[in-house]
Amino acid sequence: MSDKGLRKKYRELLRAPINREMRSRLANGAPSILANNCNGGVIAHDLGLRFRTPTVNLYFPFPDYIRFLQRLDHYLSLPPEAMESIGGGSLNEKCPCGALEDIRMAFVHYPTFEAARDKWFERASRVDRSNLFVMLAQRDGCMEDDVRAFDELPFKHKVAFTAQPMPDCQSAVYIPGFADGNQVRVLSDYVSKFSGRRIIDEFDIVRFLNDSSY
Repeated sequence: MSDKGLRKKYRELLRAPINREMRSRLANGAPSILANNCNGGVIAHDLGLRFRTPTVNLYFPFPDYIRFLQRLDHYLSLPPEAMESIGGGSLNEKCPCGALEDIRMAFVHYPTFEAARDKWFERASRVDRSNLFVMLAQRDGCMEDDVRAFDELPFKHKVAFTAQPMPDCQSAVYIPGFADGNQVRVLSDYVSKFSGRRIIDEFDIVRFLNDSSY
């Protein structure tokens, strides 16, 4: 086994008891988790959940993600169209990119646009509006005004992970020590080389998915 394979196996061994503990507490077995990047997919994978959302293995720049949520049913009904890229600078991805009208998406973990489009259709059809959980991570151009717009969205279950405390936003969660300037770090990353804990584990995601009053 290669060094990379050994490191992956080591990390899986560290992660396994954390996933077992979370799964043992999870009462909600079929949530639809919408996220602006890979966080929702990682959470569903760790919890052993089926992907009941199309927002897996991709990211949205801002403010596109806010517009997507504001007219969710409309955008979920649309077929993604291929794009060469979603923008310049840090938004210029060497990966398949697509759009839902004015909503840009970078399919960072798909080999082709066609593969991403097929998965989008399949998973968009599974979204359960009665069991919906919406997440935001302040990255990829997300400004404080975007967080505030997210906070005003009429979703019962929502959480915004912010780079600074935002006490005026009910949905905002600040995890001290894991900001990188004006954005949060990749929350699915591990806290250190020798830990099985992800940054997102600082937030009780199982309680969020279980607790209707969270």
